[in-house]
Amino acid sequence: MPRRPAAAAASGSGSQPPSAGASATPPSEHDGAVLAPPGEGPAGDRALRRELARLSPPDLAQTVEEELAGRARRELMDDTAAVYRQVRVQAALARRDGSDERAVVHLVWAGRGPDGEFREGRTTTVRYEEKGKGSWVRAGR
Repeated sequence: MPRRPAAAAASGSGSQPPSAGASATPPSEHDGAVLAPPGEGPAGDRALRRELARLSPPDLAQTVEEELAGRARRELMDDTAAVYRQVRVQAALARRDGSDERAVVHLVWAGRGPDGEFREGRTTTVRYEEKGKGSWVRAGR
């Protein structure tokens, strides 16, 4: 999974990291793909999402992928709320995890950590298991 996403301001917070909007660095190229330079915000997130989708073609039904990615986003927000500020999910990608009954969601996110520094490209992986037709539960909980 590429780890060069663009930095950006948090959604809905109204504030931006000092580099947001600055485009001093040219776009990065990785295997022919162009990723936005640091500071491009949500525009850079779109480029990251496109590149991840290109590198890992979908193998789940679109409705299942959207459901699991949405659930993983909400769980990330809940899990990080006490420690991180200005959290924004830059990309979420749900794929099969070795069998039809398992899926994994890879999240790339940005946020201001307890040290006060805004960082992009943080990654989290959330695994789910299917318990019955269309009923997915988080694995390990």
